[in-house]
Amino acid sequence: MKKFKTILILAIIIFLIRNFVLAEAIPFFSTKISKQGIMIGVEILNKKTGRFLNPSDYIYEWLLPDFFVIPKKGGNLFFINLDREPPPYLIIKLKATNLPRKENYMFDYQKVYLPKACLLYTSPSPRDRQK
Repeated sequence: MKKFKTILILAIIIFLIRNFVLAEAIPFFSTKISKQGIMIGVEILNKKTGRFLNPSDYIYEWLLPDFFVIPKKGGNLFFINLDREPPPYLIIKLKATNLPRKENYMFDYQKVYLPKACLLYTSPSPRDRQK
């Protein structure tokens, strides 16, 4: 039993190192909420080169389990039509593929928080009142 626990702990440590420490790329997500829906953008940083991937070189497959279960292909910008209140966050599974170079970057179940909409009211300044 002790040997099994040791093997299990080693397997978990190897998994964490492979997926987090040795990750080849880091996704940076941005979002914008409008009345029509949510726009999501992604930039992928290659840790080896220290540069962002050129979005036009890649085909992106987006999967958002809360909205659809079949991946949708497109670019690094994606739009979701909303017929309800936006959730506080999105769960995104993303795959970026460069076919000529046979490169794949996969990001499973990334949690992306959405900004809260707020109304900013500013009163006129004294200079504006003089006009």
